Amino acid sequence: MRAAIRTSSLFSVRPVSAGRTILLSGVLLVAVSCATVRTPVPDDAVPDWRPPLSGGEARQAEALARYSQFLLLQADQPDSSRLPDILRQTVLADPAMPAFQLWLAQSYLLHGRSAEAVPGLEESVRRYPDSDALLYLLGLAYEGSARLSDARKSYRQLLKRTPRQPDAYIRLAGLSLSENKDEDAFAMLDQALGAVEDPMSVLLLYDQLGQQYLVSGKPWLAALCFSRVADRQPDNRAVRERLMKSRLVAGDRSGTLRELRALAEIDPGSSRWPLLLGELAEEQKDPALAADWYAKATRASDADASAWIRLALLQSRTDPSKAMATLQQAIEKYPRDPQPAIAAGALLFAADRPVEAMAAFDQAEACLKAAASGKAIGFLSPYFYFWYGAACDQAGQPERAELYLERSLSLFPEITEAFNYLAYVWAQKNVNLDKALTYARQAVAAKPDSAAYLDTLGWVLFRKGDYAGALAQVRAAAALVEDSEIAFHLGEIFSALGRPDEALTWWRKSVELDSASPAAGRVMPRAKP
Repeated sequence: MRAAIRTSSLFSVRPVSAGRTILLSGVLLVAVSCATVRTPVPDDAVPDWRPPLSGGEARQAEALARYSQFLLLQADQPDSSRLPDILRQTVLADPAMPAFQLWLAQSYLLHGRSAEAVPGLEESVRRYPDSDALLYLLGLAYEGSARLSDARKSYRQLLKRTPRQPDAYIRLAGLSLSENKDEDAFAMLDQALGAVEDPMSVLLLYDQLGQQYLVSGKPWLAALCFSRVADRQPDNRAVRERLMKSRLVAGDRSGTLRELRALAEIDPGSSRWPLLLGELAEEQKDPALAADWYAKATRASDADASAWIRLALLQSRTDPSKAMATLQQAIEKYPRDPQPAIAAGALLFAADRPVEAMAAFDQAEACLKAAASGKAIGFLSPYFYFWYGAACDQAGQPERAELYLERSLSLFPEITEAFNYLAYVWAQKNVNLDKALTYARQAVAAKPDSAAYLDTLGWVLFRKGDYAGALAQVRAAAALVEDSEIAFHLGEIFSALGRPDEALTWWRKSVELDSASPAAGRVMPRAKP
């Protein structure tokens, strides 16, 4: 840890503030003229005659003048590198003034000249052995001069004198940290927590150390530091949150859960903590507990639609009707938020209920338009317009389907499902084949191992009359998965290539996988005449 100068409760003597410079200047002028008792001036003397100053008076006058110069410069240029040198001249002019020695040492330390501070401080400590402030400054000077052993001696001596003050504990802990002796540092800080009157500075150091450890990839040490603070400040939400994060990064799931529960108790009006607890419960394969936490999140004072949506998505795994009821409650509670309607549409689409899904998406789009003052917002979920278009297609509205799928692509070209979907729709209708081929190739380029994408590309090539190219793509798809539609396409391609036996084999395979396959008409035995 870098040695740092900080204001200590040990300081009993301080330099005069710059704000009092003008007043001091006047006082100093009076002090110079009235330093000693002089012989009365004869009545017949010349009016401006003054008796000569003694050697001591001259040195004192010079010291005061130098100090006045220091104060003036400090007020005008508080960071000037000349300040320590002016104070040094002050000390040389009047070495018997202990305050000047102390201020010079402080100035050296503040300007990073620790080694120059050491001799004067050592002399001052010898002259004033009972001064805690001088002993502390000497420790800082040793520390800044890399004389760590001497610094430790000074701090330990100070610790014996002032065991209920935190300063020496903190400096000794800092020295251990600078040598990567974390355990020694923690032991010293723990000792301080049990001894000092006001542990706030120790707790602050623990908090700062925890944050440094968390950033530097040592979450287990960060958790140790934050736990020291949390033990003494159990209602400190910020520290509790940092402790939770450090335990989570360290892989301590039980500790993470414990801290999240504490946060939920400290901050009951927030939905954040029960949502995180629900996510962790899902990861631990406990859907019932996750549902309980999500339900608590919906009752929080700051709850928004996301809490209801998470609860509904969890419910949809086992009870789709209950999930839809939850989403309907969210739609009614947050009528201007399109997200519950989007989630409802997505669940309905996944359940092969395209007409109802399209109606939910219509409602979501109305919310989006209202929120944008009549202008359609491009997205909330990147998949919104993809789902919307697919639902329209399956509901028998191809024009709207193409409109929303194209909008999905214009906003999110990384949604490769839209490229594939449109290409396949056009191939099935035998329209827009050039554009379909472009889209299909873009989808395959993004996901070359997708059997669905390879099959779509092959089917587009088949429609364009490139049977050899079609065969290569659909065969690659068949090698990845067993699928009735892919098998049917292979049968069609082999038939077009004049290879009826292989075509029949694949048509039969298609019917085996799905009795409702269109290949059934290809393999039915012909009626006898």
